[in-house]
Amino acid sequence: MDELEMDLIDVTLWICRPIDGGVDVLRQFSADVQYEGTSQGVDIGQVHGWIGWSIADENVADAGDAICYDAMQLGTAAQEIIDGHLDTYIDSALLIDRMHLHPEWRGRRMSGLIISRVLDLLRLTPGETAVVLHPEPQQPTGGPYVDGPERDDAMSRLHAAYRASGLTPWRDGPVWWRPI
Repeated sequence: MDELEMDLIDVTLWICRPIDGGVDVLRQFSADVQYEGTSQGVDIGQVHGWIGWSIADENVADAGDAICYDAMQLGTAAQEIIDGHLDTYIDSALLIDRMHLHPEWRGRRMSGLIISRVLDLLRLTPGETAVVLHPEPQQPTGGPYVDGPERDDAMSRLHAAYRASGLTPWRDGPVWWRPI
């Protein structure tokens, strides 16, 4: 596929009650990402994580910690962003645990667009939402890479794609964020 019409990227979203913690602050979500540029549409990837609404008076770090280690890392970064932007009203959080694109769709700098589609579908205001994610490159056959040069190269490509999509590392750590 040579020409990609970004307006034809669509997201279908499922939201669930937390089943393993979250102290009822975060809801688990799963989203399928499709390209509707063909007669039947094409599945191009998935996004998974947690959503928090009306969190201004909540501790997102504690809520993430009640779920799992990955949610704790993301929740801690989101809470630091909220605490570090007291002049900005931040009342929601989008914690992206996994974002996966099928190999033939990678390298098109779609991460920012996909995040925007999820925010839009959830009716979250980008300037009032802490968006954090933890990059982990996936092998073309699926699953994470084993530590080593191949993973390092894949991580460099993923970081470049995230930067091109408007994301940056949060405090030079493993979590990335969408600046408010």
